[in-house]
Amino acid sequence: MFTRRVFAGCAIALLAASGIAQEHTHGKGEKLGAVHFTTSCNSEAQKEFDRAVALLHSFQFNQAIQGFNAVLKSDPACGIAHWGIALSQWFFPE
Repeated sequence: MFTRRVFAGCAIALLAASGIAQEHTHGKGEKLGAVHFTTSCNSEAQKEFDRAVALLHSFQFNQAIQGFNAVLKSDPACGIAHWGIALSQWFFPE
């Protein structure tokens, strides 16, 4: 009986915790960590890419997708941006 209660308690805790890592906003002042992920993209795309990766790591998947799309507008040959879009969509499927 004790084992069932422990198992049930753990299951409830895991279900509750799964809802915590959702997309959230940071308000008007965007506060992201410093990220540098070296790519072969042009310098403007590199800045956009670093910001998009920071958004991805801040669980802002929708904004990260927009950022990776901005990377592709700056440098259509920047293939790693497609990776960023795919990874963001994996976490936040539309």
